Amino acid sequence: MKILKGGKLKLNTGIIIFVFIFAYLVIRILISLFDKPVSITSVEKGYIVENSYYNGIIIRDEKVIAAEESGDIYFYLSSGKMAAKQEEIYLIDKKGSIKGIADSGSVLDAASVSYGDLKETISSYQNHSDSRYDEIYSLRFDLENMVNSSLTNSIMNNEEVRAAIDSSDCETYRSDDIGIVSHTFDSYSGITLDSVEPEMFDRKDFREYSLENGSAVKKGDDILRLTQNGTWYIIIRLDEAQKNALQGRSNITIRFRRDDITTGAGFSVFEKNGNYYGRIELSKYMIRYINSRFIDIELITTSEQGLKIPTSSIVTKEFYVVSPTYVLADPADGKNYVISNSGNGDKKEVTVYSRDESSCYIDKNQLQAGEALAYPNGEGNPYVVGETGSLNGVYCINRGYAVFRLIDILYQTDIYTIINENQEYGLSLYDRIVINSDEVYESQLIDKFTGED
Repeated sequence: MKILKGGKLKLNTGIIIFVFIFAYLVIRILISLFDKPVSITSVEKGYIVENSYYNGIIIRDEKVIAAEESGDIYFYLSSGKMAAKQEEIYLIDKKGSIKGIADSGSVLDAASVSYGDLKETISSYQNHSDSRYDEIYSLRFDLENMVNSSLTNSIMNNEEVRAAIDSSDCETYRSDDIGIVSHTFDSYSGITLDSVEPEMFDRKDFREYSLENGSAVKKGDDILRLTQNGTWYIIIRLDEAQKNALQGRSNITIRFRRDDITTGAGFSVFEKNGNYYGRIELSKYMIRYINSRFIDIELITTSEQGLKIPTSSIVTKEFYVVSPTYVLADPADGKNYVISNSGNGDKKEVTVYSRDESSCYIDKNQLQAGEALAYPNGEGNPYVVGETGSLNGVYCINRGYAVFRLIDILYQTDIYTIINENQEYGLSLYDRIVINSDEVYESQLIDKFTGED
């Protein structure tokens, strides 16, 4: 810097540049001192499942069979076994001839239950809730059924028992129909879809019991259930919100909580006397739950897989909406152009963030409101830019500043959102994005951040 004659000041260009750079650095330092760091996160693979839990009532096409004579009952088939038509299913010992033999040491010693079967049965209840005492009773019934099955085989294969059966003291009965046998009964046996009532779900009057080999029965007593159809149902109670959410569905995925088994099922909603119910129709696993009347299930109503981002990171950006007729794609370079209506036919490159049959969404920085776009080949009226529309996105900071990236939402909760991972102009796995979109603005330089994974 020099002082010339006449008192004029001559500035050195280098000094001016230095002053400007120094001032910029001071300003940046001051801004960084007072600016709060921006919270960011990395984009990850995500899977969101929306579930709801119910305790349902099992309904089967079952027939309760009554004893035709009084005496001690013995079963040929254990619970869960399939009875053929005219197959021997039980006998009545009218004079107690078998009882002494069945209780002898030789018969009991011959009966055995494998450790593997016991372990499998007990393990199937490992996920039960401590507050679900009915599941403990179901475990008891399953274990008793295993023991009774072994005893049945031992009793019926004993030579002395076979001799007693052939005598006039015992009467053998056969099945009239094909079906699955169960020796477990409850106060809801024979229930149908039409007889379901809301108070049944409270279990206040629910009772459950079973018969063992050698149990004394009277003529007319219920002695076994025969389920004659492979299709069975689970009925669940629904409130109005649940009814509205599930209405119209014909299929659903459920998980049996006791065994952690997931399967597809038919589904429908119905109303009875002002109460709403869900009817789940199944064709598998009936034998597994043949001794149960109530069952805990989980409805998996929504599941989406893609990229997982915080819902708070989503921002809405406004675009100019242009008719696709006026946007040309150049096959040579794959870029999009519009033609100015100024008369010289100049082409302007534009970025189309989203396109459908009626609209192209173009960044507002690339066009101006009121700008006229020529019709291709000059055969139609020009299109005047002005209409706007909004798209959802996030701010990506991979380059050190906030860049808007488009997102396609597949599923959303208050906390997380699952987005399409194949979205054009979208995100990729491990991209860094701003967690709270209201903390920044587009193109903002991001040099101070926290929370990166």
